[in-house]
Formats: sequence, structure tokens, C-alpha cells
Amino acid sequence: MAAALEGAASEEPGMGTDAQAPQAGSAMSREPQLIGKPMSSAANLAVLLRQAQWDLDQMAFRLPMGEVSTDERDKLADMLTRLAALLRQRE
Repeated sequence: MAAALEGAASEEPGMGTDAQAPQAGSAMSREPQLIGKPMSSAANLAVLLRQAQWDLDQMAFRLPMGEVSTDERDKLADMLTRLAALLRQRE
């Protein structure tokens, strides 16, 4: 999640490689192709918010059972700090 926040609100999701296997004689790695319509930065931020919601739900479930490490707590706190900064940005 933390890596996803690194500029994710401004990048265009839907980038991916072709799902078909490469044909004979073609390079194994292809340039990413845009699949579908590019999303707005607001839509990208909404995706990040849903991911944060999921991460928070998971930690809330695991925390009382003692299954959350200090490192995990620190990473989630850092991610939330970066997400808060994104929310404060004005387009």
C-alpha cells in the first residue's frame, strides 16, 4: 500500500500488458497498453481510499489478537500520513 501511494493519485491506472501470450518472434516484454478509459486523479484517490479502508479493517481485526507487528503499525501510520497529504491537495 505504501508504494501505491507514491504518486498513485496522479498516475493513470488501467495500464497493463496484453493478456495474450507473445507470438513467435516477438519480444517477451511488451510496452504497457492502456486498457479502458484513463481515470481522473479523483478516481485514483478514491481507489487509494478504498485500499486504506481495507488495510484499516484488516489491522482492526488482527490487532486485538496480537497479530500486528510494530513494523506493520509504523507502515500503516506512514501510509495514512501520506494519504492525508493527498486529501489536503487541491486540484
